Amino acid sequence: MSSGQGDWAAAGVEPAAATLLEAAGWTPERLRETRAMSVVTAADAAALLAHDPATWAELGWRLTGYYPTGQPTAHDAARLAAAGITSAWREALADAGYRTTDTQLAARPPAVPSTQGRFVLDAGTLGVRVTAEPDRAARYVANHPATWNDRAVQHTVGVVVLRATPSWQLWSDGELSRGTWLDDPVAEAGTRSGLVALNVAARTGVELDGELRIRLLTATGCTRHALDEWDSKTAGGWRGDPRSWAVTHLTRYNITLDDGTPITLWELLYWEGEFGTDTARREYNSAYLNERAARTAYTNMINQAGS
Repeated sequence: MSSGQGDWAAAGVEPAAATLLEAAGWTPERLRETRAMSVVTAADAAALLAHDPATWAELGWRLTGYYPTGQPTAHDAARLAAAGITSAWREALADAGYRTTDTQLAARPPAVPSTQGRFVLDAGTLGVRVTAEPDRAARYVANHPATWNDRAVQHTVGVVVLRATPSWQLWSDGELSRGTWLDDPVAEAGTRSGLVALNVAARTGVELDGELRIRLLTATGCTRHALDEWDSKTAGGWRGDPRSWAVTHLTRYNITLDDGTPITLWELLYWEGEFGTDTARREYNSAYLNERAARTAYTNMINQAGS
């Protein structure tokens, strides 16, 4: 190895690889700036040098940058690039559990049913998406490896969507799916009161009979009554931590169905966070069909927050 070129051994580069890199004008410092892939062996060095940085970039492998899931070897990166897999797609595959180059090369999206219905697509930390269109479901799955498992795609045939908002959807079987709607809005059905009631049901996940959910859509009345509120800022603090806060609300919704039947929902909302931040670090929503259960949950939440 030439003097003044840095310590190749400290960089984990074998002598044969260092010889190839030095001959091409590379230094250990330049190699350390190459975040996309690592070089250990002569095969790695040859793979790296097979393309100039511009060509690597065209293949989807920008040599410098931020790569949160670690570096493949340059030899493996070349295998992936030859298969059309970019560094970004490798990141997505790795995040979905395909950790090795061999599994990434072999990974394929699952078959998605071709019949219309309800598709609930769970992409893990990316959230849930919902669609009624098989083609749209297939495209989403193909582009999101986090859905490439047996549990991520739920398909129900024979149902149609009655009302779809960006965050929840009511279906003809009474199911209330919660997720980002991928299709065009379906906004014709429902009353203003019904939408308020279904918003409560959707954000809390309260267990309701499917037929009742459908009847809520056409509710003729829905009034909101704030019952109780607990605020740690006026109640002596939150768990003894002066930097944090917590707020709990108990609200009653009096709903009237289109045949005059009254329905009451009690909603419990809880937030906690730190002073000086704009968003809560934790949120909790729940709803109840009887007041006793709602007030018990409210009291328990206050006791927990204030202890």
